[in-house]
Amino acid sequence: MSELTRKANDLRRSLPPERTGTPPQMKGQLLGTLPHREGEVRISWDIYEDHHFLSVRLWTVDDNKQYWPSKIGFTVRLRDLPTLGEAIGEALDMALAETEQQNRARTLEANAPF
Repeated sequence: MSELTRKANDLRRSLPPERTGTPPQMKGQLLGTLPHREGEVRISWDIYEDHHFLSVRLWTVDDNKQYWPSKIGFTVRLRDLPTLGEAIGEALDMALAETEQQNRARTLEANAPF
């Protein structure tokens, strides 16, 4: 056995086993999903020990096209939800103003006399 083959076999033995079985079911109510290169970001309304919260988590897809929750994500406590809602509302207003400005610029460009 070559040194390279021995090292490759050592590495294979040291790796954690591949995921098997059925992925966990998402708890809570799914509110929306966003595409992500590794799977999808799921936004859900959830509860833990009688405390409601908003969950935003990356679910990765495996080779069998099954989705698994990752450690990447965050939760928003009920008391912090109004602040997040206001910030998202402001972002929506800013995005709308930006798209309106872009549309006006396109209209002016399309009607330019040259």
